[in-house]
Amino acid sequence: MSTDLATSIATWQTASADGSFEESMAALEAIVAVLDSGDLTLDQSLDCFELGARLSNRCQRLLEQAELRVEMVQRTLEPEASPEPPF
Repeated sequence: MSTDLATSIATWQTASADGSFEESMAALEAIVAVLDSGDLTLDQSLDCFELGARLSNRCQRLLEQAELRVEMVQRTLEPEASPEPPF
């Protein structure tokens, strides 16, 4: 494995473990570009694919967490629904 690829994989692994959404997304985009180049061996391609799958899952989890936060904020900003008095 080339030194550049090994360095990139190490960076991508860090992003897949505890990177921000933006870092994880950038790493995923870089993996797609490397895979699209067709310059990797089969083993390198499989390693990158596996890492890309982990990054994709991380991005999905981070988006779901963000969505929950937005929903919580929206609920706190909604006016309290006061019950209507019976007629």
